Amino acid sequence: VLDCRADAEPLPSYQWFKDHLPLSVDSPVPGIQVVSSAGGSKLEVDSPGPEHAGYYYCQAENIHGKAVSDVVHVTDRLVRSVRGTVAPTWTVAPETEVATVGSKVVLRCEARGVPEPDVEWLKNGEVIEGETD
Repeated sequence: VLDCRADAEPLPSYQWFKDHLPLSVDSPVPGIQVVSSAGGSKLEVDSPGPEHAGYYYCQAENIHGKAVSDVVHVTDRLVRSVRGTVAPTWTVAPETEVATVGSKVVLRCEARGVPEPDVEWLKNGEVIEGETD
């Protein structure tokens, strides 16, 4: 079970994604059920299998904007670390910014790991060309 809750006024609506594609309440992936309420949303996987492998995240949205959860990687196999490698971690995590249309906003993030991780900036699920290292 993956759980998603946002603190917002008015209460937000929730949307789950798998591999950047939205999952509907009537999920096209067998064995996955989305359960939403005023207090949040849950993604339930009955009997996890290879078809459930992927990257999942939740988006909460109301009239004031959107918030996106961390991404959870679900895999059907144990991945062993290669000696000398380190999984990516944020050294500077992106922060939520609220701004008016036409104003300038600077978003920063930095990550470290071995090998050095790639950072991608996305807008509405699409990579922002020229802004991704």
